[in-house]
Amino acid sequence: MSNSDEFAKDFLSHFLAPYGEVKRIKIEPPEPEKVDIFRQEHLEHIEGLKNLDLLLKMAETPFILRRFSAPLDVDGVQDCLGTITKVLVALDNKSFQKKNNFREDTIIKMWILTPTVSEDVLSGFGTQNKKDWLPAFHFSPELFHTCIVAIDQLPQTPENLWLRVLGRDKIQQQAMEELEQLEYDNVLRAATLELLYNLRHNLKDQEGLDEEDNRLMDRLETLYKEDRDKAVKKGFEIGFEQGIKEERQKEIKSIILARFGTLDPELERIIEPLSALPPSEFAPLLLQLSRQQLLLRF
Repeated sequence: MSNSDEFAKDFLSHFLAPYGEVKRIKIEPPEPEKVDIFRQEHLEHIEGLKNLDLLLKMAETPFILRRFSAPLDVDGVQDCLGTITKVLVALDNKSFQKKNNFREDTIIKMWILTPTVSEDVLSGFGTQNKKDWLPAFHFSPELFHTCIVAIDQLPQTPENLWLRVLGRDKIQQQAMEELEQLEYDNVLRAATLELLYNLRHNLKDQEGLDEEDNRLMDRLETLYKEDRDKAVKKGFEIGFEQGIKEERQKEIKSIILARFGTLDPELERIIEPLSALPPSEFAPLLLQLSRQQLLLRF
């Protein structure tokens, strides 16, 4: 796996962290291989994920992620199909199921992210669109459990902004401009920049990130530092913990009112524990869990 692919995997798995985990599973034989599978562990949350943004919809079943920096070609698709085939064969083995805690009826998807893909490649592998998915999602025949996501075909909507950040050239630039246009204390902007800034430092000593990913991470790091500087001026920096907490509570109240239209005593009770979490954790929870799920969790 390239560092570019690793960056995309870490980005999505961290963003979806409240709902599951990534397990690195070794596939044996004929060629020992480790495959990262994102698995939804909190089954009671699945209902709350439906009909929300694309990343959450993709995570409704265990999945494998591959991201290509260049346009997807035939060799790339064949490589991905080889990986998902090995996983599907392993899943038929009862000892493998038991060792990795998979049920016999587990369904695993392979999501292939590509900046663009030709019609020849799509038609050559028999892909089709599905009515409940955007046209950018090209599904293989059912038995291959694979979907090609053409990032350049995604509409410019907030729901897929975080996916378009992983695109290329004008698509990525547009997504970055949308991210920059959000208010600096917008919880989604804050959560995304915090996550990507941390990933930047986790990968800074590694080789293999391509030039565009390096430019993206440099730009995100600059934005993150600018936001931190603005926070200092408003008393949100370290040393002003109470100010940070009050601002977080204000943001939490705003999201609750926007989602549920009211702030009754039951919902007020969850503000205090939620404000102890960083934006990267409380924002996805507030936006994705149902009222009942929030009350049960906090």
